Amino acid sequence: MIIEEDDLIGSLYEAKDVLGYIHFSENNRLIPGLGSIDFINITKTLKKIDYEGYIALECVPHPNIDETGPLGANYIKVISKLLNINI
Repeated sequence: MIIEEDDLIGSLYEAKDVLGYIHFSENNRLIPGLGSIDFINITKTLKKIDYEGYIALECVPHPNIDETGPLGANYIKVISKLLNINI
């Protein structure tokens, strides 16, 4: 969406009734937090539209395959705690 949509947040509002699965991936394909995508604003929007679907990490295994999943999941947990969201 970050590449194809002119208004990412607006697109989330438009798709809210059919949205059931989201990939969190940075513009550089690293784990969330290591690029330039505003995941805090995206997560706030997901809360506003009452999103209850899945969120998956889609990233390259950096720094290595064993650390990528836990680091990415931790980033999402930190955001959810900051915004008081159950993810």
